[in-house]
Amino acid sequence: MNTKNYIENNKTKTNFLSIVFGNFFFYAVQYLILILLTKNYSKEEVGLYIFVLAFIKPIFIPLNLQLRSLYVTETRNDLKIEDYHSLRLIGNVFTFFSVLIAAYLYGIVQINIVILLILLKLIESQSEMCHAVFQKMQDMVFIGASRIVNGTLVILSVFCSIYYKLSFFNLILIWVIVSLIVLLFLDIPKAKAKNPSFLHLKEYFKISKMKIIFLFAWPIFFLEVVSKYYESFPNLSVEKYFGLEMLAIFGSIVYFKAIGGQVITQIINVIEPKMANLWKQKLYKEFNNLVLKMVFLGLVIGAVIIVLLYFFGEHILRILFTEEYANYNKLLVLIAISSGISYLYTFLSTSLTCMRKHYIKVPIQFIGLVMLMFLTFINKENLTIYSFINFLIYTELVLGVLYYSSYFYYLRKVKHDRSEDR
Repeated sequence: MNTKNYIENNKTKTNFLSIVFGNFFFYAVQYLILILLTKNYSKEEVGLYIFVLAFIKPIFIPLNLQLRSLYVTETRNDLKIEDYHSLRLIGNVFTFFSVLIAAYLYGIVQINIVILLILLKLIESQSEMCHAVFQKMQDMVFIGASRIVNGTLVILSVFCSIYYKLSFFNLILIWVIVSLIVLLFLDIPKAKAKNPSFLHLKEYFKISKMKIIFLFAWPIFFLEVVSKYYESFPNLSVEKYFGLEMLAIFGSIVYFKAIGGQVITQIINVIEPKMANLWKQKLYKEFNNLVLKMVFLGLVIGAVIIVLLYFFGEHILRILFTEEYANYNKLLVLIAISSGISYLYTFLSTSLTCMRKHYIKVPIQFIGLVMLMFLTFINKENLTIYSFINFLIYTELVLGVLYYSSYFYYLRKVKHDRSEDR
């Protein structure tokens, strides 16, 4: 192995370990916070917290337009981080007011909690664009460090809030303030040091460039509306059919899926630029090999989680939560099976984005959402929490088949077109 390849491989490993560990730590902190909430606040308050996050997601995520991912995989030299960030800032403003209007129309009484949680998500959205500066340059060490700092300060603030017996509202308020401090005094200064034009207002809000990005990204809005509503549908449905107390239990258990999903997402953040470059250089064999390796990795992660929870899930729930939660070990295993299936097709979904075929994901996710809603509706009279999660597993299987078929269809098509050109 020559020196250049050795340095590249070493850098890739460093990036991988930094971002995976940093983000795993950050999302482990999120789960620890949820555990602390279940032990120190009422089920109604915990259920409200989970419900509001599920309510926000189908509005917040779509208006983000996956701009970080699109910027990182961007191959044009005339579109800069400032152009993507401009669109993100505008989207965040729309998000804030859209969530407030939707919450009012839905009849959510605790609007103060809604405001705090959407502000928290908007702060995270801005940190994400700061991190994109480093990800584009395949320098992910700072991203991991930022996540660790953020997570450490947040969990310390939560511990202090609980120790001093602060109200649920004040705990969330302090959480928002801490996250804002990290954004203003760590993420933004470091991003500006890496890219001096970042947040240089003269480079922002150029209509022509934002138009180019938006015209390309707009199908992602519909994709994210469908996919994030699909992700939120279980929590929203549990609240509707079983109430906030059951949602507190269900939402706490289903968060295991979110943790594994975040590990997958961070792996994708590392390999995404490489995948995009392979596709740009028309190295289709190498591209496909990388995708298959990632799918296999998803299979391994999913299998390990399922086996671990099958044998030790009851004990884990009893230790983390209470004896009441331990009675739902079967639910935990079913959720793990559903998660394992989704981990497999997540890499195929990312490959479609790198192939610039992301629009096909809209009908795929729509089919999944309609299927899950239909199964829930026709069985609503006899619906149980276990039958509901079974419906989710059936839907995940269908989505996996559709993503698998779409990926290999487009891969074969481009190879066929290339051979004809020759």
